Order: sequence, then structure tokens, then C-alpha cells
Amino acid sequence: SIQALNSANYAETMGRDDLARTLETLGHDMSHLYREQGSEVYKSRVTCGLSNLIGQLDDPLLSPFVGALNSSLNTISNSTPDNMETALDALALALSGLENRLSILAEHDFECALRPNSATALPETPTRFNL
Repeated sequence: SIQALNSANYAETMGRDDLARTLETLGHDMSHLYREQGSEVYKSRVTCGLSNLIGQLDDPLLSPFVGALNSSLNTISNSTPDNMETALDALALALSGLENRLSILAEHDFECALRPNSATALPETPTRFNL
């Protein structure tokens, strides 16, 4: 899928090499599954790639895409060759939002986040947040 491959390029630009490799592999596997919609091997590779991708979207700016990708994962897992193209099209649509977000992040090359983004406050004791 072009969305996954473009997303891989943006992730690489951002220095997220693991995410880039996952997206690149997913893009190639999706292309193979489009051509061989009955292939259990490529179906398994796409579902595994999606699971890996979902696990890597731990950034608060990327986590909003987890729901749509989980939905696509379930749809592809339950798809038959007759409805695989529709399931892959839905995944491509979900990946287009991620592609757009990654392109914006790669273009601006700046992110400021609190890590961790929550802490337990004690009475009369300052709570420290690192940037």
C-alpha cells in the first residue's frame, strides 16, 4: 500500500527506524495480499504487521489511529478472499490518516511532550515533569 510506504519514509525522516521498518514491511505485504487475496501467508503477515504497528503507536500524537487500525486488524483476520479487497481498502484508508500525521511531524521536525505525562502529587511537595 502506498500509504504504508509513504508513512515509512516519514517515520524514517523522524528517526523512528523501527516504525519505518514495520510500515515498509506492512506496505509490501499488503501489496502481495491485494494480488493474492486467498493467500493465508500474506494474510498472516499483514495481521502480524498490523499488530506490531499498533504496539509502536505509543506516542500521544499517533495513538488516536490505534482504534481504526485495530478495527482493520479484526476485519482482515475475519475476511475471506471474496471480501479481502474491501478489508484492505479500509486499512489503506486508516493508514492515510497516519500517513498525513507522520508527514506533518516529519515536515516540522519538532515535538514537545511530557514524559511521563502524569504524576502523583503529594501535599506541599512539587511534582517534576521532564521535557
